[in-house]
Amino acid sequence: MSCVDWYGNARPLFLRGRVFALLGYELVEGRVDGGEMTERRRVHLYRGARRR
Repeated sequence: MSCVDWYGNARPLFLRGRVFALLGYELVEGRVDGGEMTERRRVHLYRGARRR
């Protein structure tokens, strides 16, 4: 599985068994369950950025 499969043009970060994706002004944490990536939580890093 790649981050293209998960979130398109994400920048992956793998840290101590956790998976994160940097999406522009958002940091998303995901989890692999049963071979599928699911989103756990999302943080907006810049208050002035528009949400999608």
